[in-house]
Amino acid sequence: MTNISHNLKVTREENEYLKVKLSQVSNEVGMAHNRVQEFKADSSQLIEKHNEREAEISALTQMHEGYHTESSNLELELDSLQNHKRDLEEKIKSSTTEAKELGQHNSGLQNQIFEHEMKSKERQEELSAILKKLKDNENESSSKISDLTSQINNLLNDIEQNSEYVIQIQTLKEKIDIKALEQERILEDRENLAMQIRTLEYEINTIKNKMSDLAYLK
Repeated sequence: MTNISHNLKVTREENEYLKVKLSQVSNEVGMAHNRVQEFKADSSQLIEKHNEREAEISALTQMHEGYHTESSNLELELDSLQNHKRDLEEKIKSSTTEAKELGQHNSGLQNQIFEHEMKSKERQEELSAILKKLKDNENESSSKISDLTSQINNLLNDIEQNSEYVIQIQTLKEKIDIKALEQERILEDRENLAMQIRTLEYEINTIKNKMSDLAYLK
């Protein structure tokens, strides 16, 4: 009887111990379950953050490719504008040379006109002097009159030839007027070309600034 009571007591104590152990294990299982849930939540957050990072990287990659494409296009545009600028500068240089040549040609024409005018003036002065001399010597011998008349005829022939000089002078003046108009056109062309160059320089500087901004963003 005593042994049975002792065994019963021992059994009860073991049951109580097992209950305590079971309770502890249950608590540990609950805690482990909670940790698993926390790990799942953390894992979901990490996956979500990872996806967000991948989306950001994809967006940045596309943006970088867009900047690279824009930079390449700007470089091509810059090369084109610089070539255009060089062409305009060559045109200005050529027009400057042409204007200089026209100026020299006009100077030569002016000299020719001056020479013809001087010859015409000399012939008219000679004719006036002879007419005056003829008038002053009307009573002189007929031979002298004949000689003076011959001189007058010669001078009249010179004057007639001089009329050709007048025509040449008029032609030269017309040429000078044409050259003057050409010089005005060249000056206008140079001003237009200079304006285009200033515009191109502004566009080139704008493109360089854009390229600098893109390089900074890279």
